[in-house]
Amino acid sequence: MFLRNFHFNLTKKKNKKMSGYESSGRRISGGTNKRTNEQGSSNVTEDSTYQCALRIAYLAYLTQPKPPKPPPSFAPNPQTVAIKNAEDKKRPNSFIGQEIFSGIFDTKKSLKIPKELSKALRERLEVIVTGRDPNPIYNDPYFRRDISIFHRSLSQQPFRQQIQQIKSGKIEEVVLLYVRSAQNELKSAPMPPNVTWQAKLTDHVSYFIEILKETLQSRDCISSSTPELLARLETLPSNGAGHSNGGTSNGTDDMKMVKLVQSIFQISNSQIQKDINAIKKDCTPQASLEDLRNIINHINLGAAFPARKEDFETEEVYNNWKAIELKTLNELMTTMIILFPGIKVGNPTKDQAQDGAFDSYLKRQRDSVYSSNPSQQYHNNPSQPQYSNNSSQYPPVNYNRNPPPSQQTYPQQTYSPPHQQQSPYNNNTRQVFNPNSTVEPRDSSALIESSNDGGSFIFIPPNPRRFYKLLMNKCIEYELLTGSPGEHSVKILSKSVIELLNECALRWRVSPGFRWLQYLDALKNHFDNEHPAITLDHIKEGMHLLKDATKLRDVSTWTINDRRELVEVFSGIHDSLLKLMAEALEHLFKIKADAFDPIISILYLIYESELFQATYPDITPFYNNLQEIVRKVAVEAYLVKRDQIYSQEDDNEVVKLIILARWIQQETERLTKKFPKSLIGQINVVCLIVEKQVPLLTLDLENATAEISGKVRMTSEEGIPVDDIFELYREISELKIIYESRNTGCVFTLSIEKWFEPHVKMWLEATDSKTPEWVQTAISMDEFKAVSVSDKHSSSVVDLFTSFNQTIDFIKKLNWPNEYQYAKFMTSLSRTVSKALDQYCDEIEELFMKDMFPVEEKEQEVSKQSAWYIRAKTAMASEKAVSFDFKPTTCIKLNNVEAAREQLDKLYETMEVDRLSEVISKIEPDVPEDKQDSYLYTIKIVLAENLSALDSNGYSDPYCVLADEMGNRLVQTRVIYETLNPRWEEAFDITIGSETRQLSAIILDRDQVGSDDVCGKGTFVLDLNRFNDYLAHEVWVDLDTQGRVLLRISMEGEKDIIQFYFGKAFRTLKRSHDDMARTIVDRMSPFLKRCLSRDVINKLLKPATSKTLTNLFKETDKPNKLTDRDIEKAIDPIFDYFDTNLSTLNSHLHPIVFSMVMIRIWKDILSIIEALIIPPLSERPSDMKPLTDNELDVVYNWLTFLRTYLHADGNGMSVDELASTKYHEIQQIRIFYDNTTEGLINEYLRVKMESTASPKKEQKGLNKSVLNQRNLGTIKKRKTEKRKHHNNDNNGELILRILRMRAGTKGFLKQQMEERAKKMAAMTKESIIRREEAPPVPALQNSQLFA
Repeated sequence: MFLRNFHFNLTKKKNKKMSGYESSGRRISGGTNKRTNEQGSSNVTEDSTYQCALRIAYLAYLTQPKPPKPPPSFAPNPQTVAIKNAEDKKRPNSFIGQEIFSGIFDTKKSLKIPKELSKALRERLEVIVTGRDPNPIYNDPYFRRDISIFHRSLSQQPFRQQIQQIKSGKIEEVVLLYVRSAQNELKSAPMPPNVTWQAKLTDHVSYFIEILKETLQSRDCISSSTPELLARLETLPSNGAGHSNGGTSNGTDDMKMVKLVQSIFQISNSQIQKDINAIKKDCTPQASLEDLRNIINHINLGAAFPARKEDFETEEVYNNWKAIELKTLNELMTTMIILFPGIKVGNPTKDQAQDGAFDSYLKRQRDSVYSSNPSQQYHNNPSQPQYSNNSSQYPPVNYNRNPPPSQQTYPQQTYSPPHQQQSPYNNNTRQVFNPNSTVEPRDSSALIESSNDGGSFIFIPPNPRRFYKLLMNKCIEYELLTGSPGEHSVKILSKSVIELLNECALRWRVSPGFRWLQYLDALKNHFDNEHPAITLDHIKEGMHLLKDATKLRDVSTWTINDRRELVEVFSGIHDSLLKLMAEALEHLFKIKADAFDPIISILYLIYESELFQATYPDITPFYNNLQEIVRKVAVEAYLVKRDQIYSQEDDNEVVKLIILARWIQQETERLTKKFPKSLIGQINVVCLIVEKQVPLLTLDLENATAEISGKVRMTSEEGIPVDDIFELYREISELKIIYESRNTGCVFTLSIEKWFEPHVKMWLEATDSKTPEWVQTAISMDEFKAVSVSDKHSSSVVDLFTSFNQTIDFIKKLNWPNEYQYAKFMTSLSRTVSKALDQYCDEIEELFMKDMFPVEEKEQEVSKQSAWYIRAKTAMASEKAVSFDFKPTTCIKLNNVEAAREQLDKLYETMEVDRLSEVISKIEPDVPEDKQDSYLYTIKIVLAENLSALDSNGYSDPYCVLADEMGNRLVQTRVIYETLNPRWEEAFDITIGSETRQLSAIILDRDQVGSDDVCGKGTFVLDLNRFNDYLAHEVWVDLDTQGRVLLRISMEGEKDIIQFYFGKAFRTLKRSHDDMARTIVDRMSPFLKRCLSRDVINKLLKPATSKTLTNLFKETDKPNKLTDRDIEKAIDPIFDYFDTNLSTLNSHLHPIVFSMVMIRIWKDILSIIEALIIPPLSERPSDMKPLTDNELDVVYNWLTFLRTYLHADGNGMSVDELASTKYHEIQQIRIFYDNTTEGLINEYLRVKMESTASPKKEQKGLNKSVLNQRNLGTIKKRKTEKRKHHNNDNNGELILRILRMRAGTKGFLKQQMEERAKKMAAMTKESIIRREEAPPVPALQNSQLFA
């Protein structure tokens, strides 16, 4: 019920149950009750107020015009009617403020007497004086005599100037000039019997006013001021309307204002008639004029009434008020004289002394007229009129032309005294109330003024302000009583009541400021008393009226008492509004959005008052209690909502907290729309609500920590699902933002990161455990078809990285407040990503190997691991030179690894790895390398040379195994068939502790049947002190049989940092990428070797070779010249094979992958070509025979043909890719190939001496740590540096390899190889010594890793 009616109630009444508000907080003192119970107020009763108001009402009756019927001889001027009608259309409807505060809202337009008025009036009067006017009224000799004197005065320049100097367009002063002139004349003129000079003067004044109206409407005088001047003349008696006592009624029926006073005070008809009869004797216009004269005397004598110097802030303000007040009073007296021409003025006041000079001037004008026309002079005895026998001179005049009062009509416009025109207080002089003064309870002098300093008053009560206050309340009560509530609007007072109040204020000299405030205070009192017809709209309208009024009559011109009264009235309204606001705030969750608008608008009007601001410079204490009410309401609402939610049957307490958090957010959003700004700039409803409710929620959350933590699981079947925890986290985080943004300076007490961190870690661990399932699912659902024409990878890599991105986005969207913890979360995710990619690469490689080495269906019963099966198949393929054709699905798998590298690089940027690494490094410094718990050794098994031949064909099928001290196999390379110098180029990671470990490098020969044979075994040591420089070291491991193995070893600490895990992931992808690409080349290599062999060369040259019969034991080669086409045709199978398979690779491989595969194919071709020409490096002589010139030409032609084919006129491999280091080495072989053995030895020694003379620094492998492979950018950078450091000076090695095919070089080869081995050992030892003597190498900081 309250909610439906609250908006109505809010504007109608206030709740009486506000004692709690009144007893707390700051409250303004000096309320209405205190002000109405001051000393002396007992003298002001309803009866005494009635008596005073009745006198004013009766005086208003006396002074109101008694309009007769308009005589037919005065036809209305059409121009006047048009002007008047136009003004009536333009004049706005009056409203309450304009009526009750009349004289304040009059137009500021400055009225001026037309300059042409004197001339036009003189011409008009000349017509009458000369008898040319046809109107018989103007033939009255008394009137013509008066007009003649006034006409003669108008002919004089001083008199005309006096008219022109009349200010503010007060046309009635022109009438007053005529009254004085005519009065002096008629007093001395003989009158007919039963005719008084006063009656004649009254008629003459009305005639003159009509003449003045006609003149103003003439063509010469018409101006913008004419309508206003005519309106002022309308308030004066004309056409015979009179004000004499003889014309008044004995009854009260035609006394409208008297009847109104009777109704307001509920007086009977008989009593009102008695009261009127009782006051008739004293309440006369003469008495009114005496009151005005006494007021002027009071002012001049400095009496308390109406005001004195002590009542104003400064003397300047007082003097300004005094001048205006005296002028206003003189204007009122002027009006009375005009209304009652025969009134006795009495002794002139000081301010009227100047009028004596004017009277003397008129007397001189009269004498001049008489002297010029002796026949029209009066008798010497002015008291007895003399009648001449010549009737034309003094025709009889009918003094009964005017109709009786009962037949008179009321004029269209009522009397508007001069004080109701432009406010004289509207000036630029502005006095500000003293800010240091305070409003204290006033004594009786605040509303009681002395009334007998200069004489007694007839119409003015002894306490005008208090009488006016009581009258105002009675008037409002009367209006509210006589009308129904539905009829009332903001216009409370009717026009007749307003006229009564204006008349009383005018005659009692009640200041305008006091009048405004009493009206406003009366409205406030009725509102406080819950009168149903009074609403806040009335008070607001009253405030606006007061504000507009002060613009015209500034508060600085008010008396001190009026200024205090303003603060008192405003204070009372302020208290009432705050009480009403307190009631509304108790229902703020249900109240309408605009319910506070009426209250706030009025409060702002109060705070705009400079007097109120000076008295109460700080309004904050007023609102302390209101803020507490809002806080109390917030707590109560939260407790009710919490009880409602917790009453539901649900064991998931997290869901309940989520609902509560969302409710707070929804209410906050709703209240924000309802209260977008603070109420009065003091009550921020939303902030106060959030201030109380959010801490209550966090307190409930902390109390439930233990219970929730024990129930959280990954799924709802197991307990509280962790997803609910994250939902609660989001809601709490949002509340934190709301709380801190709404309450500046307040700290959100709940540690979100501390409360939710364990749950995030649990989720990360669960995510890590799900990773294998993600990988298997992605691969199992993959058909290994390109996802699009441009993207040549398949769906598994897309699905896998979609899972990664979703997981990362989940953590990022948490907007975790702690950067360090967030970085650790991302580090954990990077470890998961690295682990998943390692698994993905293993499974993709396994599928890839199945494609590369398919098993026929009929042979599926043979295990794919059977060595004899693989060996037999390879042998058969080699004998028949059968080529292997690649399938598109095989290419897709290799593309997937490349796509994973690209996606991982994007993931690196998305996760902001470098920034997060900096965050961690600032809080968690790197652990020194010698303090790590474990270390990662990267061992690359590069090659082996000069192995023992264990097969019958003079070769072995070697593979390398690394084992620990216990013989446990750690890693194993692939098998390379039929070679004694295998090159594996395979890298492996081994993690060990800080201790020194001795590992074994074992070379095994794969046998078709039975166990594999050992080719040789050697040991090497993994020592922290040797490998702690982060560089790759080449380690030659000598085998116990013969030959040796080249290992490239580097070490780095196993670090739990995000860059490290990304580095591992990139290296895993690169190794899988390289291994798969190498496998493609390996599957091509047997066919290429068969096509680029010495057997093919022999067959190519055999037809051109013949044996002579002259010497059967000696073959003589007589080769025929071979054409390029013959040589090229010998390797046509290669071109045919390339046409088929390179097209497949180009169509289905990623462009980057295809380019890399082609480089490897070219590199394999170069290796095969080199193996045709020279043997590998060894200390033993080789059984390989040097090629003849023809054979060598064939080989180099093959190299040229293949290079041209792969270049494809610029559409294939680039010139730079083809012109590799190995290619240039092969070109250099031809230079030394035909040299003599001695020449080769000498050349080798020269190169050796040059190398010794300019020793080079130890060439260590470049840093290939995990951190330097953390993204594609660092990988490309390392390759560029590797090319810069490559040593192209291999001439010495080439010479030794050629010498292996020459006889008698065994000793030289052995000696040189031993020296090379010693030199390498010495360089390694020197390097170790330098590292031991040098200060320890500091651990690389992240900033160094970024360089």
